[in-house]
Amino acid sequence: MHRATIDKTILNSLEKLSPVDKLKLVDFLLLSIDKPNPKIEKAWEEEAEDRFNAYERGEIKSEPYEIFMKRFSQA
Repeated sequence: MHRATIDKTILNSLEKLSPVDKLKLVDFLLLSIDKPNPKIEKAWEEEAEDRFNAYERGEIKSEPYEIFMKRFSQA
């Protein structure tokens, strides 16, 4: 980050934020740059709902997070 272009008071305040608040700030900044497309958001919402419903009906299986991460980290 080019610190000279950002007010030092702001930087000092940002450094004191909790990790969660820093993530919220990043999310806010990214959304301010790239506005969500309502059509895409709706399509993802429907896809997530369809997948969840399929899981609930037993049509797809899941695995514990730890197993997934172990398998993923070995790839």
